[in-house]
Amino acid sequence: MSEDSPTISLAQITSKLGDVESNLSKILGFIKKAKSDGASIVIFPELSLTGYYVRDLVYELAETVPGKSFDRIKEEAVKNSIHVVFGMPERASKYSDIIFNSAVWIKPNGDYSVYRKIHLPTYRMFEEQKYFRPGTRPVYVDTEYGRFGLTICFDAFFPELTRYLVIKDCHTVINISASPNPSKTYFETILRARALENTINIIYVNTVGVQESVNFWGGSFAFSSRGETYAQCKYYEEDYQIFKLNLSEILAMKKNRPVLKHVNKEIFKFCYDALNEL
Repeated sequence: MSEDSPTISLAQITSKLGDVESNLSKILGFIKKAKSDGASIVIFPELSLTGYYVRDLVYELAETVPGKSFDRIKEEAVKNSIHVVFGMPERASKYSDIIFNSAVWIKPNGDYSVYRKIHLPTYRMFEEQKYFRPGTRPVYVDTEYGRFGLTICFDAFFPELTRYLVIKDCHTVINISASPNPSKTYFETILRARALENTINIIYVNTVGVQESVNFWGGSFAFSSRGETYAQCKYYEEDYQIFKLNLSEILAMKKNRPVLKHVNKEIFKFCYDALNEL
């Protein structure tokens, strides 16, 4: 892990539903802004390339990785020597009808990783299993600042995913999100818990604005391993915040609260067996 801690930009943008060119232009602009402000990593919300409620339009809007929009974002990331994390509907291959809700991490050298959302909410206002195939594996990204884990929105409700990323030595877990108003308290509560129970940093970047009469609350934030707030974006409006992670604090907190040392491996087996009995 680098001794230097990264400066993070929370790019809480409003995406125009179905307007990839407009959203792409905004993403490219915020990449330049983040770099000019000294950020080393800039993070955008879930499905920020298209907007969340695209429904059947997803079959027209989904792109491959690499692909047209990816290539333009990669070019800007490399040009500005910055890490970029953003959300998009990812087509499995050029002629495939299999689509994933994906988080893409592009490094300053052009290398990239893709995380495909594992937990797809399909209840009440959510219809993700109707349009997306669930991902099958967790993803973490090695950088000059150490290892980061990637999650998307509803994944936060499944602590075993975050715990896996911590076991794999991630010091920070990023969650990009498209969370509507009724979920505001839930995310603010459970993601602080994820930070405290794992002694890690949690970074949450939510979309904002109204799509299909659904209000997305924004409120993006970053919590330290102490559960303290590094940064907080405004509610219900587009916002942008920049802050510096304190990676040395992680080591101190793990010394004072060595959670992994006390993890009982048998519990995971009990959970697995119990699920198989359902």
